[in-house]
Amino acid sequence: MIIYGVNSRNLHHFNVAHTTCPVCQTKGAQQMNIMGKYFHVYGIPMFPVGRTGIAKCQNCGHEIQEKDFEEDLATTYEAVKKKPKRPWRHWGIIPAYFIISIAFNFFLGEKDYSTSINDQRQIFLNEAVEMMTADPQQNVDSLSFSLKNLFDVLANEEVNPEDFEYYSQQNTNKLLVLIRIPNMSQIDRDAWPQIIELVETFTQNRDSYLNKEQFIGVLGNNRLALTKSPEGIHYSSGYSDKLDKHLLPFYAPLKIPMETETEE
Repeated sequence: MIIYGVNSRNLHHFNVAHTTCPVCQTKGAQQMNIMGKYFHVYGIPMFPVGRTGIAKCQNCGHEIQEKDFEEDLATTYEAVKKKPKRPWRHWGIIPAYFIISIAFNFFLGEKDYSTSINDQRQIFLNEAVEMMTADPQQNVDSLSFSLKNLFDVLANEEVNPEDFEYYSQQNTNKLLVLIRIPNMSQIDRDAWPQIIELVETFTQNRDSYLNKEQFIGVLGNNRLALTKSPEGIHYSSGYSDKLDKHLLPFYAPLKIPMETETEE
């Protein structure tokens, strides 16, 4: 069964000072929300399908849909609804290509999805890097929170452990851990493996991470300096090196195996 439909996301919001809530009669408490609608398949945006507005009272929570706007709200909405820009995700160009190419290859009997999967995995990894933070919260990313406390105590003060950034994610039986060390160049290269060992020692003593394939990436300022995957440890030896490829299997295999033909 194909799951599809229309979803919406908030593109912009602002307070409308000159209107009064019809329920609580509070003046200037309504917030105009401009929503971007998009068609999706399995939750993945395909293309935009227009915009709509929702006015919400910040005092009582009463919401008014665009079709029920009175003149003041309608005039305000029409004047600004096209100004907010849509995020690129609403266009879904790459996800659409990803799904279409897989379906196309599947029905043709092709099983090599390496190009489309590889492209999509790189996007996921880039988004993970963007989500790294020097202040992880325990209720959001408990592993990163614990690793920060660990490195704050054990790392040399000269490398400023308070500036380290962290991110972790689980995918079924796999675990991804990212650590950014801005002053990575000040750490002796021979000591780099100790960073990996410290992470592995910590996770292996936690029941929730036991028996998971671990993908660990350690970044300097702008790029990966070393990675650890089930294939082993890999170091960056020059600015042209791309260590991302060793972390991408966390999201999906590089290649789906070909089916073997049996002789009749």
